[in-house]
Amino acid sequence: MKKPRTPSARELEAAIARWLLWRGNKSVITRFCPQGWWECDVYAVTKSNYGVEAEVKVSRSDFLADKKKRFKHWILSGEYLTHEKKSVPRRFYYAVPEGMVTIEEVPDYAGLMYVRDWGVEIAKEAPVIKCAKKLSEKQLDVLIRAYAFRYYALLDKIATLERRVNENSCD
Repeated sequence: MKKPRTPSARELEAAIARWLLWRGNKSVITRFCPQGWWECDVYAVTKSNYGVEAEVKVSRSDFLADKKKRFKHWILSGEYLTHEKKSVPRRFYYAVPEGMVTIEEVPDYAGLMYVRDWGVEIAKEAPVIKCAKKLSEKQLDVLIRAYAFRYYALLDKIATLERRVNENSCD
């Protein structure tokens, strides 16, 4: 019997982004770096303007290697409460294919999302990170500009593909 195919990081990101939007978040963006924070695989803005981060892991070794990001996890754990960065997410999740990681392996400050063929299941709810602050208008503007740049870059790619198809079509 054939082993099931492991989904790609982009497939997981898309599933999580859709799920976060369906849950009523204001907006969701993938591969985004909020001002004053690290790059996020999936970043959502809640109705009350807090950030929610999902760190996508497609392999067990990738999950285990994430522990090397000591400073980020020190902040997320709440041990570094004087942290001045303004984009600490309100909740932090690991998002993995179902069964790749157990709840017991996830740090106390993090939640766990299982991504399945049909969607996302919260295996462990992420606790509130107390040092998180609401996103400012300036931070929200940066997010809107990131959406706009990605949208127009996508339109450029579509236009290029259409041009190539038209150049190679037989009349």
